[in-house]
Amino acid sequence: MKKVFVLLVFMLSCTSLMAQSGHKGIDFNVDLGYNLFTKGDAADDFSGTLTFGKRFSQNFFAGVGSGVYMRGLPDKISGKDPSPKTFVPIFGDLRYYIPLSSTGITPYMGLKGGYVINCVSSSGSDIYIFQITPGVAFPLSRSVDLNVAAGYEHCMYTQKGVDSDGMIVFRIGISFHKKTSK
Repeated sequence: MKKVFVLLVFMLSCTSLMAQSGHKGIDFNVDLGYNLFTKGDAADDFSGTLTFGKRFSQNFFAGVGSGVYMRGLPDKISGKDPSPKTFVPIFGDLRYYIPLSSTGITPYMGLKGGYVINCVSSSGSDIYIFQITPGVAFPLSRSVDLNVAAGYEHCMYTQKGVDSDGMIVFRIGISFHKKTSK
């Protein structure tokens, strides 16, 4: 399994080194999302995030971001359903783009990992997150793309005795580009 992973990373790296034309530069992403919990004991989640980063080639993007998750999580300890909670995620964002030459439409694979802070309840739990979202970027102009993605986010709670959760995530957003090369 390790050999397959190393081979995949090597192939992706070679692809990015060969493809140095196209969009490279600073990106700013604004995403809105809806999350469906895979377990039946949690209310759904709405999110808004901002990501700032750099596209190092037409294939690789790396950035950092933050935002807000509005969640009506039931209290997993007592089983009560409290009022909606506000969470603030802080995350790293990696994306691998696969440009289609003639259409401008660009499929991508996104990976996010980070920490989510519970802003309402001192007795609640903060969360470690990992998200994988395949998506597609549709060009709206030379410097703006519409992003549509769906995937999975895994939540691991910091409070002892609280099981981890998973969510099916849906994202729609806009990416703004500033080219640093011609």
